[in-house]
Amino acid sequence: MKIGIYFKDRLCGLTAILLLCVMVSAVLWCFSVDIHAIVITVFLILITFGFDIFMEIRSKKRFLEALYENAHSIDKAYLVLETINEPEYSEGKFLYELLLHINTSMAEEVKNIKKESSEFRDYIELWIHEVKLPLSAMNLKLTNLIRKELSSGDEESAVRIADYRKLLSLIHVTQGYLEQIMYYSRLEVSSKDYHLSAVSVNSLIKEVAVMNRENVSDKEVSLNVLPIDTDVNVITDDKWMVFIIGQLISNSLKYKRAEDAVIDLKVGRPSENLVEIKVRDNGIGIPAADLDMVFEKSFTGENGRHYSESTGMGLYIVKTLCERLGHEVRIDSVQGQWTEVTITIGINDYLETAVK
Repeated sequence: MKIGIYFKDRLCGLTAILLLCVMVSAVLWCFSVDIHAIVITVFLILITFGFDIFMEIRSKKRFLEALYENAHSIDKAYLVLETINEPEYSEGKFLYELLLHINTSMAEEVKNIKKESSEFRDYIELWIHEVKLPLSAMNLKLTNLIRKELSSGDEESAVRIADYRKLLSLIHVTQGYLEQIMYYSRLEVSSKDYHLSAVSVNSLIKEVAVMNRENVSDKEVSLNVLPIDTDVNVITDDKWMVFIIGQLISNSLKYKRAEDAVIDLKVGRPSENLVEIKVRDNGIGIPAADLDMVFEKSFTGENGRHYSESTGMGLYIVKTLCERLGHEVRIDSVQGQWTEVTITIGINDYLETAVK
């Protein structure tokens, strides 16, 4: 609070005090009061009002500066009233109570929004699980039909097998999108959903390969799994990592080249304390201008204009989940040649021992 602003706001009051001093001086002069007595009287009036003004400025300055500084120094500015005391002057009390009412109202509104969001998220997850059941049944039915047709070996069976595999591929794509929706709905409360444990990186990538085997086969892509020579455990959430790596493989399938498409899933150890999981493909690549933005929410870039399947959510979810797990993720690409996504996980021997 600046002193000049205070005096400007109190200009009328200060003018009234000066007029009072002039009027008192004039009255005393008319009654032939000694000039020294008049000066002392005016001085006492000014001292009295001056002390009152000083105490008011001091109280207001302390409250307003604390309010301003604390509001700008804490992450959640709406909690600023928790960091300051209620002022003693009436205007400050009024402002404090008003801010408290606004804060309480906002907290109630946020509580209601969180409740609605939680209920909607629960509904989405329930809906996803309900939809998964018939999809899984269709998947199993089509797989059995393909096996049955393979045993017959006639020309009509080959046509039906091709149709069944197309349907199976669509089911796999739909299941992938359902998984994406489920993890996206959990992003806000993901800290409550993961479980850290010691996970074998070789076992992890093999599990991912098995889970994505049919989808890769449907797209006629070669998936090469290259484990590390000496297996190592890392502290992570295996369920999240299976989804994350699966998303990267799904992206590679989406932007694969027309012929001889290959995806490499490999593990490396650039240093004693780091493990890298890489997903590399020889697909269409990413334009250099888009590389810095591919992890942004809903960003589809140049490739998204040519591929209707692009949603701009897959890499955003991957980036967000990796950050929650404390892993680093980066992407490198040469347009028209290849794309490589690297997830770097730190090895913490103390944590690994504790988890075991």
